[in-house]
Amino acid sequence: MVELPTPARSVRLLTAPPAIAALLALLTVGAFYGPGLATGRVLVPLDAGNGMLADEIQVMYPWRVFVHSEAAQGRLPVWNPYSGGGHPLLASGQAAVFFPLNIITLPMAPDVAATWVQMVKAPLAATGGALFLRALGLKGVASVFGGIAWAFSGAMVVWLGWPITNALLLVPWLFWTTTRWLQGHQLGWWLAHSALIALQLFGGHPESSLHTVFVLAIFAGTWLAADTLGSRNLTVLRRAAGSALLGMGVWTAGVALGGLLAAIQVVPLLEAIAHSSRAGDRSAADIFRVVLDARTALTWLVPNFFGTPLAQGFGPIFYTIYSNYNEAVAYAGLGTLVLASASLGRGRHRSSVALWILTIVSLGIAYGWPLLTEFRQLPGLDRALNVRFVGFAAFGFCCLAAMGLDACLQDRPRWARLGARAAAAVALAVAMGLAVFSFLMIPSRADAAPLRPTQVLAWREGEMRKTAGVAGLWTLALIFSTMPALRDRGASALILVPLVVDLSLFGARYNPMVPRERVSQVPEVIRFLQGQPQDSRVIALAFGLVPNTAMQYGLSDLRIYDPAAPSRILSYFEAVDAAVATDPYSRGFKLVWRPNFDLLRVGGVRWVLVPRGHSSVPSPEALASAGLTARYANAEASVWEIPGAVGRAYFSESIAEAPDSRSTLATISGGSFIAGQQAVVERAPGDSRDLQAFSTLGHISAQGPEAALIRGTFTPGSALLRVAAPRRGLLVYNETFYPGWEVWVDGTREQLVRANYLFMGVLLGPGEHDVIFSYRPASILLGALLSATAILASLVLVIVNARARQDSDRIRNSTALALGLR
Repeated sequence: MVELPTPARSVRLLTAPPAIAALLALLTVGAFYGPGLATGRVLVPLDAGNGMLADEIQVMYPWRVFVHSEAAQGRLPVWNPYSGGGHPLLASGQAAVFFPLNIITLPMAPDVAATWVQMVKAPLAATGGALFLRALGLKGVASVFGGIAWAFSGAMVVWLGWPITNALLLVPWLFWTTTRWLQGHQLGWWLAHSALIALQLFGGHPESSLHTVFVLAIFAGTWLAADTLGSRNLTVLRRAAGSALLGMGVWTAGVALGGLLAAIQVVPLLEAIAHSSRAGDRSAADIFRVVLDARTALTWLVPNFFGTPLAQGFGPIFYTIYSNYNEAVAYAGLGTLVLASASLGRGRHRSSVALWILTIVSLGIAYGWPLLTEFRQLPGLDRALNVRFVGFAAFGFCCLAAMGLDACLQDRPRWARLGARAAAAVALAVAMGLAVFSFLMIPSRADAAPLRPTQVLAWREGEMRKTAGVAGLWTLALIFSTMPALRDRGASALILVPLVVDLSLFGARYNPMVPRERVSQVPEVIRFLQGQPQDSRVIALAFGLVPNTAMQYGLSDLRIYDPAAPSRILSYFEAVDAAVATDPYSRGFKLVWRPNFDLLRVGGVRWVLVPRGHSSVPSPEALASAGLTARYANAEASVWEIPGAVGRAYFSESIAEAPDSRSTLATISGGSFIAGQQAVVERAPGDSRDLQAFSTLGHISAQGPEAALIRGTFTPGSALLRVAAPRRGLLVYNETFYPGWEVWVDGTREQLVRANYLFMGVLLGPGEHDVIFSYRPASILLGALLSATAILASLVLVIVNARARQDSDRIRNSTALALGLR
C-alpha cells in the first residue's frame, strides 16, 4: 500500500527551495515565450535573426522530424537514408533518440515538441541546482539563487536548442546525487548517480558528458581528500588515504555502470567515431589546443561587449573557426561574480574548496592558463573542444555565488556581507566610469572589423550603460536583502530580482520564436522536387539548400553535416569539388560550388538546385554545356537534371577491381566511367573470390540498367529487390557501405562488396533473384545486451540492498525490544 503524503508534507514540498526554483524558472520562461505560444509561434529558428542558430534548423530539427516520422511508422530510427548517401542516425548520438524529453514529446508535432523540450530545460536545471545546493546545507533563498543563475546562464541560453543543454541541465542533478553519496555512501544514491550518467549520455552530447565526469571527479576527489589532508597521525593518514582511494574507485565504478546502462547509445557511437572524418580532422588540427582569446574574459562582466549574433559581431569572439559567440559567452550575471567572492566566508568547508578548484581548473582549461592546459592531453580530452569548459566554470560560479549569498545572510562571518556590498559598489563605480569615459573603449580598426571603430564605440558605450544600470540594481538589492533588520522578514528574496532582470536582459531575445505556419511552408522549388520520382538524390550548390534540411522534406541529399559522418564522405566530396579540400567552411558543411557532375551522377544525384544571382556557381550556359537539362526555375532558384544518374539500385555486367580506395575514386571520377552500367569494387580483406569471373570482360549491355531490376521496395535501413540478371554481374545498392549492413540472396546470406568507393553491392549469377539488403548493426545489439545486463544488475543491487535494510531494521527493532523488556 502506497502511503500518500500528508497535507502538511505536501505543503512543505511545494514550498521547498527546489519547487520554488522550478516555479520561478517556469514563470520566467513563460514571460519569455508565453506571448509567442499564445499567438501560435514555435521555437524553430527559421530566419530568426540569430545566425548562430543555423545548426538547429539544418541539423537538430530535421533529425527530430525524421525520428517522429519513424516512430509513427513503428520503427526505431537507426538508419537515415536522406543524408550522405545514407547514414546511421542512432549512432550519431546527437539525435538523442533515447533522451526522455524527446521520447515524451513523440506524440506531438515536431515543431511543438521542439518548443516544449526547450521550454522545460530551464525549470529542470533550476530544480537540480537547488537540490544540489540544499544538499550542501544552503538555506532557501541561496539555493534558489544558484539554481536560477545556472538555469539562465549563458551556457544554457546560447545552446538552448542543441543537445549540449540536454547534458548541461543534468549537471547539477549529477552533483546532487554525487554529494548525497559522498555524505552517506548509500547504495541508492550511487545507483541514482549511475542512472543520471546514463540519462546524460542519452542527451546526445558525449563531449559534455566527458567534461561533466572530469569536473565531477575533481569535486568528488577533493571531497574525499579533505579528511585525508586533515589528519596528522601517520597511521590515520594511511587509513584515510586508503578510504579516499576506495571511495574514488567506487564512484568511478558508478560512472562505468552509467556508461553500461546507456550502452545501447554508447556502443554504436563509438563505432561511428571510429569511422568518422571529424575525429581525424580534430586530431590533425590539434583541436584540444584551441583556447579562448583572453580578451573574451570581459564577457563575464559585459556579455555583448564584442557584439552579438542578433546584431553585427566583431572582435575576438568571431575570429576563429572553433571559437565563436556560443563558445565564449557563459555569462551568469554580474552579481553572481560579486557573490562568489563572498563564498570564502564559508571558511575551509570542503564543498566550497572543491567548487573553487573545479571552477579555476575549468577556467584554466578554457582560456589556456599555464599548467592547467596539461589536462587537455588526458585521454578523451585530447579529441575534445575544451573551450566548452567555460560553461562548467559558469556552473561553479553559480554555486559559489549561492554559497556567498548564504554566508551574507547568515553573517558567517560579517566580512562576507560587507565584502559583497563593497565589491558590488566597486563594480557599479567601474561600470559607470567606463560608460562616462567611453573614449577609453575605442577599438583598433582590426578589432572593429567588419564595422567602423566609431560604430563599435557606440555599441560598447550602450552596453556599458546597460551594465552600469544592472550593477546599480545589484548593489541596492544586495544592501537591502542583507540588512539584519530586513532579511528576517523575507527581504532576502529581493536578491532574486536583479538576478532575473540581469539574465533576462541578456538572454530573452537570443532564442526568438517564429510563426508556426512558416515551419510547415514548403518552397515551390522543393514542391517540384517532391513531385519527381524519389529513386535518386538531390544536391544544392552553395546555400541553395543547406545540408540535412532535405530530410524534413522527404528528399535524399548526398551531402551531410554530421560530426559522425564517415570519413569516405569527406574524401568523396573533396573529389566532387576542390573547395571542400581547401575551404574549412565548405569542408565542415560539405558545401559544393562547381562540382564534378560525373561524380555526382555516380552518387545517384539527378537533381541539382542552383540559387539565382550567386557568382560562385556555374552559369546556366556552363550547366547546359556540362550536359545538364533545365527542368524548373523561379525567382529564387532553378533545378537542373543530370542525365544518366543512377537510381537506388542497378545491375552492372562490367566490373573493374581496384586495389585500394584511391584507385577506386580515381576510376569513378574519370569521364570514361559510365554510371549505372559499370561498377568498381574493392576487395575486402579475406575475400578470395574471383571477381572477374562475375564480369562479362568489360561488356556493357545495350539494355539500360532498369532492364535487370524488376521490382524494388525501399524503407530506411532495408531494401527488398527482385532482380532478373541476364548474366553474371554485380547488383549495386546505392546506399553507403557501413558496418552492420547485410545482404541475403534467395534466402542465403552473401558477402557484401564495396562498390563505387562509397556504396555497396552483391555478386549475382544469371537468373531471377530475391535480394534483401538490411541494416542490422551488431553494435546496437551488443549495446542493447549490455544495457539490459546493467539494468538487471542494478535491480539485483536494489533488491539486495532493500532486504539488507529490512534485516537491519528487524535486528535493530528486536534489540530495542529486548532492552526494553529488561
